[in-house]
Amino acid sequence: MHAKYPGKPILITENGTWSQAGHHGPSTTETTEEWQAARFTDRWTQVAERSDFVADCTDNGLSLMGMLTFAEERPKLVHEVFRKAARGG
Repeated sequence: MHAKYPGKPILITENGTWSQAGHHGPSTTETTEEWQAARFTDRWTQVAERSDFVADCTDNGLSLMGMLTFAEERPKLVHEVFRKAARGG
């Protein structure tokens, strides 16, 4: 996209995938918090490698895709993965 529109930012409106809070297992198993964290890490790496021309707009909304559980707003595993990535480590 950047090659086609070099003067435009790329807006990411979905960053990651969903998980069932409290469901743990291998990062290769869908619906686990580890799977969600691994997918986030993959996508974050792509964004970080292109940070000069990528804008990120995240809305954790009312779905299982968020970093927090809906009702209790308890952080899921991906929340800490995001915090570490945002700090550059």
